[in-house]
Amino acid sequence: EAMLMRRGMAASSLGAVLVLALVLFPSVPSLSGPVDPSTLVVGQNTGILITLDPAVVFEVVGAVIVYQLNDKLVEL
Repeated sequence: EAMLMRRGMAASSLGAVLVLALVLFPSVPSLSGPVDPSTLVVGQNTGILITLDPAVVFEVVGAVIVYQLNDKLVEL
């Protein structure tokens, strides 16, 4: 019974600390600084990528990335 009481007190203390942290720090400032409004930012899920080796990339996202990385390396 005493152990359950200690767990309850620990849980309520942790909850109070979390609520206090949310009240004092409601938002985390951006690490990148101000963003130019003419900048386009595109997010992509890269979790499905197996490799970026141009010889064996088969995913559409991987192929696009490989093409963009290697596009200007060689020109005729």
